Amino acid sequence: MEELLLSSLQKFVLGSAWDMVKEELKQLVEENRRLREYVDTRLEAQDRRVDEHDIRLDALSKARTQQRRLIPAEYLDHQDIRTKLNTLADQVLLDIAVRTAEIEGPRKEADVIGRIARLLFPEEGPSPDAETVAQQLLECGLRIPPDKLHRACELTREIRLAADATGHTIDWDFTLDLGEPLDPERQQPHAGCDAEGLADFVTVPGYSADGKAYVRQRVFTRPRLAETAQPGPAGALPPEQPATTETAAVLTVRVAFDMPEVGDKTGPGLLKELADLIGTARQDRAVRLSEATSRIPRKHIVLEDDGRPVCSMTAVASSGKVKVEIDGENDEVIGCAHLLHAELSGKGLQVCFKRVAPGPWGEWWSLPGEHELLRQHLLGEEPQG
Repeated sequence: MEELLLSSLQKFVLGSAWDMVKEELKQLVEENRRLREYVDTRLEAQDRRVDEHDIRLDALSKARTQQRRLIPAEYLDHQDIRTKLNTLADQVLLDIAVRTAEIEGPRKEADVIGRIARLLFPEEGPSPDAETVAQQLLECGLRIPPDKLHRACELTREIRLAADATGHTIDWDFTLDLGEPLDPERQQPHAGCDAEGLADFVTVPGYSADGKAYVRQRVFTRPRLAETAQPGPAGALPPEQPATTETAAVLTVRVAFDMPEVGDKTGPGLLKELADLIGTARQDRAVRLSEATSRIPRKHIVLEDDGRPVCSMTAVASSGKVKVEIDGENDEVIGCAHLLHAELSGKGLQVCFKRVAPGPWGEWWSLPGEHELLRQHLLGEEPQG
């Protein structure tokens, strides 16, 4: 092509002018070749980038598909339950709380939400109806008409029926380590609370199925108090630390037994009878009945040591059964449990003990004289024999 072009031009251009035209034409041909090579190189590089992008997209698509396959179809119902539980907490219960006349401030709002949630998710049996919840709240000093509670009760019943219908092991988690930092794996701060604060009380339970958490427990937190170290004398040694933290540790125990015979004034079937029993046996402690608080939403017993609360007890009696929950420092809880054990086993009653927190421990039916085995059980050591 180049030779044909030169031959044609030579017929019209003569002499030295021909040499100049010939040189310029060669330069143009060379530039055209380099331009074609540059364009081809850029197109090849672009094709490679497109191929690499397609490979990355394909890998990402496969990874996401694999993630979706990790959630079996039978567990997808729990995603819907999670949505409904969040609606119950963020809309229904919150609306009740802000509309209650006695409420003053965010702590009181959270307290009301927590009290209602406790009643809506009992440990045993179905959720109560609105009239029952209203009556139970009234006993705690909180007046909310049943018509204000209907929506919450209906939605809770729907949630619990859907959860039970899955056939999985369901856990409504109210377990709380009072005064401890939150566990981000299973807890989140109540709306407006400091995530770095210390646990005060549960407002909405956590929800899990077969050990997998779908909704984290919501907890009202209180600010951490700044601790200022007081300087000691020059050269003074730091104060000796106790050899064990057992006494200061917090323990929660549930005690269940058959209701003693009617007219038996020494049996702890009723809260006042229980307080009288504890007060008589534990004269080294001040024992008093207390009204409901934000942490314990019902009347309860408080044991105090020099004005410092060291243990609390609640009692519920229904259908011929009594359930007592003891919460406080290890030694105090174990002492009260031993007292109940001795009192009730002396009446020929079998008593069921269950450690609730920390680290829930299985039920154990004790027999008369098994005091040391009881202590082992409550401290999380499986009783032997």
